[in-house]
Amino acid sequence: MVIMSDQLIWTCGKPNIALHLRDREAGFGKAPAYRRNCRMWRTLICDKSSVYKKTWSLTSKNRIYYIGDRLYLDDFRTCYSLNGLHAMPTIVYTNPDKSHTYKLEANLHCSAELNILPMVDGEHRPYVLGLTKCQNLIRIDLQTGQILKKIYLGHHHLCLKYMYLNWDVFQERAVVCSTQSKSAEGMMKSFVLFSVFPLEVIGHLTVTQQVFGADICNANVSDGMLIVMHRNDRVRMYNLDKIINEQNMKFRQRLGEVSQTTSTGTCSSSSGAVGSFPTGIPADIHITDRLHPLRDRLRLMACLLSGKHSEN
Repeated sequence: MVIMSDQLIWTCGKPNIALHLRDREAGFGKAPAYRRNCRMWRTLICDKSSVYKKTWSLTSKNRIYYIGDRLYLDDFRTCYSLNGLHAMPTIVYTNPDKSHTYKLEANLHCSAELNILPMVDGEHRPYVLGLTKCQNLIRIDLQTGQILKKIYLGHHHLCLKYMYLNWDVFQERAVVCSTQSKSAEGMMKSFVLFSVFPLEVIGHLTVTQQVFGADICNANVSDGMLIVMHRNDRVRMYNLDKIINEQNMKFRQRLGEVSQTTSTGTCSSSSGAVGSFPTGIPADIHITDRLHPLRDRLRLMACLLSGKHSEN
């Protein structure tokens, strides 16, 4: 058996894709896999003797999501498999149920690792965590498109609205972030933390001017830190786990259980279940004292651009 080198395959006239695939599988050649794949695609596409014809197309007014080997449309209500009947895209499901009308503001794809044991109600299966315009957090099963869980976040303040959904710790903890507010009560931003496997509420905290100062201009949660930005170009970072686990956590709450308190900000409602209307997710993390930051950077962006580091 004669084994041709990677260089010889591409220099002996017209490249032979079959030989190239064989050598890539056997691990011959020094070129990285990405470059080899690009060369194969270029050879196939730029071949003047190749003839292409349109076999299938799809258009949508909304976003089209590609996860695994599937396409998702209409906010995950419709799904197509790319490896369907006769090797053509085939519809897997379409959800005509209008009882769950929603429009997603943001979404996250949640996929458990193989070492996670199966949990009740199939919560180990991959799903999409979506934030709707009506302030609900929904769990959409990627296999069927059904809504397995719906959590009402609540309107805890007239000037706040939940619009952002991001990862705090990738595939472990998600955070729902509200818009900024400049109310008389000094409430700046609100954050609700969730564990994704299983989907449970961790805590709800608010960033206020009374605790972090009247000069705060923005705040965010990322990588286990609460990041607070001030108008004097100062950025302070706090340990989020320390905030959650210390005396700031006034009470523990679980989805579906009766809330211990529903008084949040200027709003108050009758006792109800956590995550359902009209209770939502009460604020159970109350920061009253000044916190000690992990990092305190002055003029952070200017220091990064100039290559200097200053700590104040």
